[in-house]
Amino acid sequence: MIKQIIFGILVSFGFISGAFCQQSPMVSPPATTPTKITLDNTTFISNDAFVQSAIIRSKSTVPLNVTGGTYNLQSLGSGLTVVPFSSGGVLSSFLDIATAGTGYAVGDVLIVQAGNRDAWVRVNTIGGGGSVPSTGDLTVLYGGTGYSTGGSPAGMSGSQNAANTYTLTGTLSSNALFILNTASYITAGNQVVVNNNTSGAYTVQFMASNGSGGTMGTGVYIPQGSSNSCATLIQKDGVNDIWLAAPSVCSVAPNYFSGTTGSIGGGLLTAGTCASGTASVAGATTSMGVVATPVTYPGDGSTWLAYVSSAGTVTVKVCALIAVTPTASAYNVRVIQ
Repeated sequence: MIKQIIFGILVSFGFISGAFCQQSPMVSPPATTPTKITLDNTTFISNDAFVQSAIIRSKSTVPLNVTGGTYNLQSLGSGLTVVPFSSGGVLSSFLDIATAGTGYAVGDVLIVQAGNRDAWVRVNTIGGGGSVPSTGDLTVLYGGTGYSTGGSPAGMSGSQNAANTYTLTGTLSSNALFILNTASYITAGNQVVVNNNTSGAYTVQFMASNGSGGTMGTGVYIPQGSSNSCATLIQKDGVNDIWLAAPSVCSVAPNYFSGTTGSIGGGLLTAGTCASGTASVAGATTSMGVVATPVTYPGDGSTWLAYVSSAGTVTVKVCALIAVTPTASAYNVRVIQ
């Protein structure tokens, strides 16, 4: 009681401000906070809607229609803005290039920062200084959702979407190389499922970016299938390389390709002559090695060899060391990456 009286006297004579006696109010957060662009890596405050969006996208699927060549998901370019053309919310082309940007390279894969930010585009031609001056320099890999025709120019982001699954479709006319982003263990490490539903006798490879537009490490090859039958789980640490995180669900391992020839042999061969047959092996290229094994041993005095004679085709030759009739047999081939 005495302490309270003394305290009141001090306040009344101005030695202590009455404000001292009041409890400092709690500062209430604003009703809204700035919302980050989906999945950027800045430090702006984010609301719970962004967090929910990020979680959804981290489990999302990106369907891409590909034909071969390089698909670099860590572009070094900047400044490109476009005017979209869409139908039903799907981006199908571009009305104009608003700013051509600089530093881009053929094969860069970009995300159109409009709509739901889920349309993916590939740079197929560049101008001076790595600019992208024409709408014909871009190919839409996936049209996304929520896009409108015209309006304000949309920026192009070269940062990799945090999708959980890439589903690839299209007919390959050459080998396809996907370059995934690197930065640090915490910002670029990820596990990704790849469904290689492409057709055509060419390979699909995923490698880590070296940060300069090229690749490093050995990467992994994804086997072809259909209707997601060859789903392959890969893992990247974000710094060094990309590896298989689990065996592919396909019976064919992702680092080799297989096939079987028709029957070879069964006729008389003079010394130094050969009989031959072929096997169709999707993904085989002339730069790969081949191992061939007969289903039935052709007999002493004969030998065999195999090679990739053209993309997707392995030729097996059964040759006579002396005059001999090799036993007719099919040959199993493995094309090794």
